[in-house]
Amino acid sequence: MEKDSAIWAQPMILKLKGDKISVEDENGEIVEQFSMKLVVEPTAHQSTNPQDMYNNILLFIVKEDTRNGRRPMNPTEMHIFQCVRVSAQDVVGDIQALIML
Repeated sequence: MEKDSAIWAQPMILKLKGDKISVEDENGEIVEQFSMKLVVEPTAHQSTNPQDMYNNILLFIVKEDTRNGRRPMNPTEMHIFQCVRVSAQDVVGDIQALIML
């Protein structure tokens, strides 16, 4: 995907806020926000191979929001984050716990 320009690096801060996931830029401005009710399949990919550029990956899917009965504005999307300060597996556990609320 990186070779096809489908992945680009941009520093972001991912915050879990109970009923939503917030993606913020380095200045704290919200770039995207998702209802936790739309988040499915949180997954971690971790590698100890020093040659792996992406070695602590968090992936999750945000489904189309069809709860209001109208045509969804945003299609289903996969979001991929390289975790820097935390374990991707720990973030997956936190997301799974919040989905269950």
